[in-house]
Amino acid sequence: MSHNCNLFLLSIWFILINSSCQQKEKALFRLLSSTETGVNFNNLITDNDSFNILTYEYIYNGGGVALADFNNDQLIDIFFTGNMVSNRLFLNKGNFQFEDISEKAGIEAADSWCSGIATVDINSDGWEDLYVSTNTHADTNLRRNLLFVSQGLDSSGIPYFVEMGSEYGLADTSYSMNAVFFDYDNDLDLDLFIIVNEMHDLRNPVKYRAKKIAESRIRVDKLYQNNWNDSLAHPFFTDVSKQAGIDVPGYSLGVNITDINQDGWQDIYISNDFISNDILYLNNQDGTFEDVAKKYFKHTSHSAMGNDVMDINNDGLVDIITLDMLPEDNYRRKTMMGPGNYMSYINNRKFGYDFQFVRNTLQVNRGENPVEESMVFSDVSFLAGISATDWSWSPMVADFDHNGYRDLIITNGFPKDITDRDFTDYQADIHRYAPKRLLLTKVPEVKLTNYAFRNKGNLKFENVSQKWGIDVPSFSNGSAYADLDNDGDLDYVVNNINDPAFIYENLLLNHSKESSHYLRIKLKGPKENPHALGTKLSLYAGADQIYYEQNIYRGYLSSIEPTIHIGLGSHIQVDSIEIIWPDLTKSMVPKSEVDKVIYLDFNQMDKVSDDNPRLGKELSTPWLARYSPLTAVASKHEEFDYVDFNVQPLVPHKFSQFGPGLAVGDINKDGLSDLLISGSALKSSQILLQTKTGGFIVDSLEKTDAERRHESLGALFFDADLDGDDDLYMVSGGFEFPLEDSFYLDRFYRNNEGRLELDLSVIPQFHQSGSCVRAADYDRDGDLDLIVAGRVLPHKFPKPCSTILLENQLEKGELRFAIANETTAPELNDVGNVSDITWSDFDQDGWIDLIVAGEWMPISVFRNMMGSLVNITSKTGLSDQIGWWTSIIPGDIDLDGDVDYVIGNFGKNMLFQASDKFPVGIYANDFDKNGGFDAILTAFFPSTDGELVEYPVHGRSDFAKQINKIKDTYTSHDLFARAAIDEILNLPESEGTLAYRANQLASVWIENRGEGQFKLHELPLEVQVAPIYGGIILPGHQDQGAQLLLVGNDFGTDLFTGRCDAFNGLVLEYGGEYSFKSLSIAESGFYVPGDAKSMVMMITNGRPIFLVGQNQGDLLAFQSSTDGHFMSIALKPNDVLIKYELDNKMRREEAYYGSGFLSQSQRTILLPRDARNIVIVDYQGETRNVSSDTFSNENILN
Repeated sequence: MSHNCNLFLLSIWFILINSSCQQKEKALFRLLSSTETGVNFNNLITDNDSFNILTYEYIYNGGGVALADFNNDQLIDIFFTGNMVSNRLFLNKGNFQFEDISEKAGIEAADSWCSGIATVDINSDGWEDLYVSTNTHADTNLRRNLLFVSQGLDSSGIPYFVEMGSEYGLADTSYSMNAVFFDYDNDLDLDLFIIVNEMHDLRNPVKYRAKKIAESRIRVDKLYQNNWNDSLAHPFFTDVSKQAGIDVPGYSLGVNITDINQDGWQDIYISNDFISNDILYLNNQDGTFEDVAKKYFKHTSHSAMGNDVMDINNDGLVDIITLDMLPEDNYRRKTMMGPGNYMSYINNRKFGYDFQFVRNTLQVNRGENPVEESMVFSDVSFLAGISATDWSWSPMVADFDHNGYRDLIITNGFPKDITDRDFTDYQADIHRYAPKRLLLTKVPEVKLTNYAFRNKGNLKFENVSQKWGIDVPSFSNGSAYADLDNDGDLDYVVNNINDPAFIYENLLLNHSKESSHYLRIKLKGPKENPHALGTKLSLYAGADQIYYEQNIYRGYLSSIEPTIHIGLGSHIQVDSIEIIWPDLTKSMVPKSEVDKVIYLDFNQMDKVSDDNPRLGKELSTPWLARYSPLTAVASKHEEFDYVDFNVQPLVPHKFSQFGPGLAVGDINKDGLSDLLISGSALKSSQILLQTKTGGFIVDSLEKTDAERRHESLGALFFDADLDGDDDLYMVSGGFEFPLEDSFYLDRFYRNNEGRLELDLSVIPQFHQSGSCVRAADYDRDGDLDLIVAGRVLPHKFPKPCSTILLENQLEKGELRFAIANETTAPELNDVGNVSDITWSDFDQDGWIDLIVAGEWMPISVFRNMMGSLVNITSKTGLSDQIGWWTSIIPGDIDLDGDVDYVIGNFGKNMLFQASDKFPVGIYANDFDKNGGFDAILTAFFPSTDGELVEYPVHGRSDFAKQINKIKDTYTSHDLFARAAIDEILNLPESEGTLAYRANQLASVWIENRGEGQFKLHELPLEVQVAPIYGGIILPGHQDQGAQLLLVGNDFGTDLFTGRCDAFNGLVLEYGGEYSFKSLSIAESGFYVPGDAKSMVMMITNGRPIFLVGQNQGDLLAFQSSTDGHFMSIALKPNDVLIKYELDNKMRREEAYYGSGFLSQSQRTILLPRDARNIVIVDYQGETRNVSSDTFSNENILN
């Protein structure tokens, strides 16, 4: 029995080992040992009492890699820079065998602290040279950058070099991190840009100071111009930094060259460490540059390391990846990340800094800004799944698996983590007394595996680190890729601290060739630019476009091979290749076979001159254009920066930053629509009265300080007293005062012959912070009733609020509203934290129903049972979808004759993701019994063993702002980081604890399937980049489906998450079969970059104008630039439904008093121009026919 058992266990062991070996064999990469390759480089760094991480913070910034063919034998060789060790050069002998020729080559530079490496043929003699950046040493003689100029081969066939930095004018001593060669003045020779990073003892790198042009030139990058010198018979470089406008100081770590705006001139992107902002130097085409980073990016990484600029999503536009230090697992986050500090937001504005957040950023290029000369970028790193890779250095972006999309491999690690929270606390306590050696023993190391992400398309990445064999813990810095064995796939090389360098063999083409096609392109440029740096290519295969800009300086401190490598997936042919050469001439390769290397020679190819420095098709005129008459007179929305986090530190976002609301009505009964823009606390709401000439007269609603004290949000024009003019209801919101304060009382303004006069006697008083207000005749008694959304109980989030139903009890001209919750809608009491509501007859029974959306709630459906509102959510198919719902935008999306609904949500581009299995949570109670209300946000993060566990989102320091005694319970960050939420809050034993979970953060549309049934569909990924608030649905016409215009963002999110700012407005066209087409900004002309909250439609000069309200931003207005597709029908106050025929199908549109977050559009319905058999129905079911044949041109809209 025992013998058989042993045999069985042995068999199982062999099976497991065999299975493991098979899995390892199938990995994309195989790590080759130094014994196999002969590459034994180790960037060994030894600290001591006087030189260590505490005395020199950059001791572990590491070295780089350069991959190039130094002996012209068609094999790529490897060069490593060393910090405390010598540089090493390894000659490729084939089959991954390398020979160390460092000493013979003369490149060791043993006395220099070498970092970045740029390969270049400096003298155009056909041999690769090396330019090495040096730093650290105080002695300038040891800090001169080194130019190793190749002398060809010695008698043994070994390439050797002579250091000639001074002879070429390149012996720079500026604490250089790295350098790149490029042609900034388009004269066809290569100039030089050097990034500088000097840790100056007298300047705290994290202290805010007024941003200004550097005068001392300390920590300012350098630009050198290449000028041929006849007497030297080679180029000589001249420092032109100051006259070129290179004048922004920083702590530069990464640099990339790109034509960011596609104007044919090379620009410079620099990623900066510490508080200094990243820099984007735009080439002015006259020898000067301008930093336009603030104009191009809404935020960047905080401690930015290496970067790469590459087209990630194959749209022909370059995107930017920048690395930072956000850890992936909970333990590292809690022990590394410091507390949030709202003063950083305030100081950013005060001192002119751009916003920065601790995470990797993936800045997706959205194309040209239609308003000003710039490009539009959105950070989607959370959505893409690449935001958190810990202490990261080098991003390598290339198609390693040949699926047609570029993947991402990231190096990380740090030998001494001085950011560890327990260490910093310890150091703060005893640093004056403890010797350095004792302190150093308390610093933890961060030896981590590098990250590999496979690009699956559509901006989604899969973590394949283990699957691809990138799984050895290391302290990795610079990296580069090349085809080292000439087998057609990309191998990968890494420079490590205190460990042998990594050489990974790519095994892709050993496994699969049928769907792993590729094309390699070798460019030969002008004589002075032999690798044709700056050349742009667009490759077309089937419906796919792959764009590339020739640049060999990528990642961190490193140079890749000069051969362009394109993965093609299953394509067996390239249809064409378009090329723009460095002189801006164009060439075309009509067709190419795949799985080969092709050679393109600048001097041999046919070229044509073209004024257009871009590749691809020219776009037609966009659909929408800015409309200025209205926006020119409206004041910018202003908001007092109240800090909600000072009251409830751990809430996910602010509640005091939701305005402005927009409402359209006819205040003075002149037949023209007027606009109201609700004002924030202490600011008056604006009224814009339209004139017959299309102009606007500006007035204020609130006339006294007492009226202006309120935070006005939702506004609604409606005829409350049936006297034929528009009265006004204003909702008070915000978070600034305790609940019992009159700050939160709503207001009613009666229209008295065109004057809006405050009349508080008409409405009941109730205390809560509201959101929107909607009107409908829900009881069919002939007057308009109201419903007011309860958004939050101030200082007590997430306690549920009541949404208030106000019954209009107009009788004999006496107007009064009464709360009808108890008699008509008791389930609206404590329904939740409601963001938006809409009246809609979803079941088409003639009684207007109610749909409610809010935070930590399901999308709730209330059926109108002949005047009583009954919650039927549990029967609709929506009850299990709990979200942070922000808005409801109704309309017939799928053109099936009933009303569907777009439901805004916070989206998927957030620090945490939500699902059924791993929801986002919030727990609330007075846990510390101090009379407050503690709200604790939670999410599932990886534990130290990789298991997803529910932890608090915030770290110990932030948590203590809400529950101070946590410091006594968990005396260290280490202990707190190991504790799950149930242990911290003693769940489930805590009595009276509110517990909510959200499993759906995507914005969706819900399909109305009839009979009270709905189906939820996620909106396209372009919608999920930020919260959605305002929006409009235009009815489909001709062969085109419904159009959705959406706006959003939320700049008031918590400090740890950072601003949700990736949305720029979007137009979607429904294409049938539950699919949408997303229009680019260039196609739509619709560009809304700010903290957009509300959106309405009004008609001006016979055109529909779309207006957008932005928090602390300008009012935006858009009008159509195309011929009219719609006709307009003015509605009566009691109209609720429009039925019509189009394409032999009956359709229906509802008429709303308010739709979308804080929004009320003009009471005019837009119908397709070809609509026929139009019938309008009122709340009582009375109908009237409208003949489209009688419409005048005034009804036809553009």
